[in-house]
Amino acid sequence: MNYFQILFSFSGRINRKTYWLCIIPLALVATSLNLALIAIMTGDPFSVKFWGMESVNIGIWGPITIGSYILFAWPSLAIAKKRLNDRDRSFWVYIPYFIATFALNFSDLSGIELYSAPGLIASALYMIYAIWLFVEMGVLRGTSGHNRHGADTLPPMLPNTQKMGLWSWLFGLHGRINRASWWGGFGVFIGGITVLALIFVGTFAFLTQSYGVQMEDPNWRRTPEGLRFDATIKNTLAALSIAFLPVLWTSIATGVKRLHDQNMTGWLILIVVLPILGLAGVVLAKSYWLGYKPYIGITLTAWWGIAALWCFVQLGVLKGKAGNNRYGPDPLKTAAADQGVMSASSPY
Repeated sequence: MNYFQILFSFSGRINRKTYWLCIIPLALVATSLNLALIAIMTGDPFSVKFWGMESVNIGIWGPITIGSYILFAWPSLAIAKKRLNDRDRSFWVYIPYFIATFALNFSDLSGIELYSAPGLIASALYMIYAIWLFVEMGVLRGTSGHNRHGADTLPPMLPNTQKMGLWSWLFGLHGRINRASWWGGFGVFIGGITVLALIFVGTFAFLTQSYGVQMEDPNWRRTPEGLRFDATIKNTLAALSIAFLPVLWTSIATGVKRLHDQNMTGWLILIVVLPILGLAGVVLAKSYWLGYKPYIGITLTAWWGIAALWCFVQLGVLKGKAGNNRYGPDPLKTAAADQGVMSASSPY
């Protein structure tokens, strides 16, 4: 399949690698074009007149947003359609997300406050659906073999005696991994968090050095310069939050495969994930949550602490079940078989 077919055709299948190699450059081109248009209209590509998305400035951000969606809608939908074809999913599962993402840009016009009960419920539902689509389209392998949309875009599954590939190790939900592989994935997770934290700290330090003590003046925060500072911080946090999703997924995926090695269902990983999501929600919403009680945060923190201890022991300390189980071959025997093949083929 050539690039024209990938970007504009709605038939056929594409695998995960092709999906990411197309969707990321497309997003970068769209972002660059938007920044150029914002600079032309406001003189500042990071102007709060655009990024604030306020109804009083809709004459600036409205046309750019609508124009960008119209310009990039076809290739975005074409790529999504072929990826869902590879998963043998209906294309219609993507349409609500596409419409909701567009509508969120105009949420200020609805009169619904983001941190009101309806706003929080809508945001939560949107995030759950977005995460599901992220996993479905960007993480999971397409259906093995031929399906109603065409031939498999990948070669047959690797034999059980061969090592798991890098992508399957970090992002796949199938198979088993041993303790060493889980610790390696945990290292990737910690490394990813560290990089994202350094980016935020570096951005904040640069802005602090640029604006100095003015940041502490409430009146300055309402000036165009102060509003730009707030918009930059919010946009940085939003971008880093999106970048955090694949980092978080590596931790979930390696945890699931490690549970499989224990012959346990991967759903048990929710014991650790749910309190983290709950704590994140509390931090974001407690200032606007009139019924918030301190014991809610304390309970979630205690739950996460106990779950993290269980996770550490279960995933990082205990040995997996010996021999094959319902999730696949023993990863220790697989590693030993690979080592044996390498030794037999070595001339030394």
